[in-house]
Amino acid sequence: MRKLILIIVQSVAVLFPSFAQPTIRKFGIETNQFIVQSGFGTSSELQLNISDSLGKRLSLGLYYDSKLKNIGGFSISILKMVGNYQKFNLPMIEPYLFYNLIYHKTNIDKQMVSENYFVAVGTYKSIEHHAGFGLRVNIITGCYLKGEIGYGFYLGSIMKPSKSDLVLNESYGTHGAGAMIKIGVGTFF
Repeated sequence: MRKLILIIVQSVAVLFPSFAQPTIRKFGIETNQFIVQSGFGTSSELQLNISDSLGKRLSLGLYYDSKLKNIGGFSISILKMVGNYQKFNLPMIEPYLFYNLIYHKTNIDKQMVSENYFVAVGTYKSIEHHAGFGLRVNIITGCYLKGEIGYGFYLGSIMKPSKSDLVLNESYGTHGAGAMIKIGVGTFF
């Protein structure tokens, strides 16, 4: 858990200078449902974010693994709105580019067997990087729906595990590339 907190603090310290210019900031909260091709499947996430008037946003959050029914890791997202929307009061649709990092650490205490997969007992770790395109649809002032589609690579997979370390009983899995699809709803204040 200490490593998780250190990673979040270090990420904020590295990414925060881009938000250090004097601009108007808004804070927000959003909830998302996403699916990734690394084998972890569909999950939900709750993110807190800070955005500025130039269209940049930094989000930090935790995600809930729906397959294993527990908090499975954390996520960091950076996005940049495409175009200059300052001249409009509230545009209906706002396109943006994003980068998303997801860190998974999953402890399996009993085997999971299905006709599509087999997951052995052990600890699985993975880190995923996705970049892509998104759309935010403003419903009313301060409330929006969003959708993202991206592609990236993952280091580790739960559905395609490598042989577990005999001492630590941890598997970092195989590596690969895959898509991510995310939909969500959020508010800012």
